[in-house]
Amino acid sequence: MRGVGLIPNWQKKHTDQAVDKIISYFETLAIPVYVVPDRGQETFLSLPSPITEFQTWGDKLDIAIVLGGDGTILRAVRELCATSIPVLGINLGRKGFLAEVELQDLQPSLENLMAGNYKIARRMMLHCQVKRKGKRLVQFDCLNDVVVSRGPFSRIIRLDALVNNIFI
Repeated sequence: MRGVGLIPNWQKKHTDQAVDKIISYFETLAIPVYVVPDRGQETFLSLPSPITEFQTWGDKLDIAIVLGGDGTILRAVRELCATSIPVLGINLGRKGFLAEVELQDLQPSLENLMAGNYKIARRMMLHCQVKRKGKRLVQFDCLNDVVVSRGPFSRIIRLDALVNNIFI
C-alpha cells in the first residue's frame, strides 16, 4: 500500500485516540499516513474546502479513512468524488448509517483491510445544478441525497427535477 489518508472530524469525541491508533498501526507497516489537520474551533462541515490539500495527495494514496458521522463521510465523499480513492468510514457519531466500521472494531477492520478481506461497494453519485432563468448558479456532486430547503424567507418556488435529462 502506497499510503493512507485520514479525514477526521476533530470535533467528535475520541477522534484524537482513533487517529493515533490508525497512525500507529500503519507506522508499524511502514505505510505513510496523511492527515487533514485540526482546524481549531471551526467545525469540519462549515469549512469551504477542508480537504483541498488532501486531494493533492491522490497519487500517494490507496484509501481514505474518514472518522466522524454520516455528515463527515458525505462531505469527504463529495470532496473526493473526482478521484478514484476508495473511502472507509469509521463511525464516531451517533447513528452511522454510512460508516462501515464502529470505533470498537477499528483494529480488526484495519487488519482485514491489510489482508485484503474487504469489498469495494461502488456508489452512484448525484450531479446537481441550480439554474435560474437558464443560467447555472451552482453545481455540485453528492452521495445519497439532495436537500432543497427554504432560505431566510419562505416563498413558493418552482422546481423541475430531471434524471439523465428526463423530467420526473
